[in-house]
Amino acid sequence: MNKKLFVVISLIIISSYFYTDLCLGWSRTYGGSDADGAQCVRQTSDGGYIITGWTISYGAGSYDIYLIKTDVNGDTVWTKTYGGTGWDYSYAVQQTTDGGYIIIARTESFGVGASDFWLLKTNSSGDTVWTKTYGGINNENPGAGQQTSDGGYIVVGYTESYGAGDFDIWLVKIDANGDTIWTKTYGGTEAESGHSIKQTNDGGYIIAGTTHSFGPGNSNIWLIKTDSLGDSTWSKIYGGNSTDFAYQVRLTNDGGYIVVGNTYSFGAGDYDIWLLKTDSNGDTTWTKTLGGDSAEYGFAVQPVLPSGYIITGSTRSYGSGGSDVWLIRTNSIGNINWDKTFGGGEYDEGRSVQQTADLGYIVTGNTSSFGAGNMDIWLLKTNITGLAIEENIISPPLNFNYRINQLPNRNINLQFSLPENSQVELGIYDAAGRYISTPFSGNYTKGEHQINFRLDNNGIYFCNLKINGSIFSQKLVVF
Repeated sequence: MNKKLFVVISLIIISSYFYTDLCLGWSRTYGGSDADGAQCVRQTSDGGYIITGWTISYGAGSYDIYLIKTDVNGDTVWTKTYGGTGWDYSYAVQQTTDGGYIIIARTESFGVGASDFWLLKTNSSGDTVWTKTYGGINNENPGAGQQTSDGGYIVVGYTESYGAGDFDIWLVKIDANGDTIWTKTYGGTEAESGHSIKQTNDGGYIIAGTTHSFGPGNSNIWLIKTDSLGDSTWSKIYGGNSTDFAYQVRLTNDGGYIVVGNTYSFGAGDYDIWLLKTDSNGDTTWTKTLGGDSAEYGFAVQPVLPSGYIITGSTRSYGSGGSDVWLIRTNSIGNINWDKTFGGGEYDEGRSVQQTADLGYIVTGNTSSFGAGNMDIWLLKTNITGLAIEENIISPPLNFNYRINQLPNRNINLQFSLPENSQVELGIYDAAGRYISTPFSGNYTKGEHQINFRLDNNGIYFCNLKINGSIFSQKLVVF
């Protein structure tokens, strides 16, 4: 009697932790009749997205900063342009702790030099709170920046006005009102540039850049670790005898760093994506090259849950066009779990990627294959396995009914009814997006059906159900 009671209670408890939700993908383009492009996307606190880049279609000048706020489905909430009569465009955006945004940009319209760093602080509606320019009489160009733990900001890029060489990496620390606290330059007698920065857990910073002054090649990746005042605590060079450069660095859970960039020194083809993992001291843990016979470029990387990395960029070796968006999911040691290409017959690229609250991914970039103009901003939302609207993901038909029941020992019973004779296939993936199994695939007649299958372990699973070639994705959580 007690044993039977225990079994019944256990099944009730397990069932209470078993649920499903729909996880669909979509894509959107934004822009006018001319050319418009994106550099960065971030999910916002309301579940929507903020995108920044540049526009020729709108605004006051040749190029203006373009800021787009969307809802969770990618539908436009508002747009803003910022700029003068010269070339102005942005590289990064972040939602700040007050709910507004900080935009990291370059301006030729304002400032004292040929081009200057430009920071714009806005409220939650994109209205300007303050703007500041930073630079000397020559060229300054930012690569990235972020809000810091003290409420101020840090920006990295390159300077021609200051430093020791042709161009030097320039690091600028700014307070909450946009006023400069300190600046630092790093470099030799030739050209250096800073492309990415993150504040580290010790209050300092990690900078990823490119150097022509140091290292064995024409250019090499340069990683610089600083303290909270910008003084270098260590720096490391990575690369071969040809051309290698970094685009982005991110902190990893083990205290080290992950860098994405490009290499002509290593790999299979022309330029390949180069993924570089280091420990907390900058010593190489592992490296991977990703690419085929033609040119690939990696522009963004992020550590993701439960482990591993998501990368976006462009590929000419794979896909359907001259250049396609390439989205790559790797495990914790850089081996590919899955990869997806998105694009048409023209030039398409991914510039920024982030894991979203639903464990899927948001990608922004540029497309010449789709949209209204010569080039448009492209926003792609995928599920955890990289499926997006490009692969014909749809909601199930309104008259398609289903029910999932959990049986003992992780056995699953799927009951469904079809409105017509259909080709049906179910693919199971784990929480990291790795393929697990195909429990069933075949032709099913109109009417009621039941399928039983078993999951080997407790955890989070994703079920990609194809009905006559259309796909919808379902999350299963089994404890």
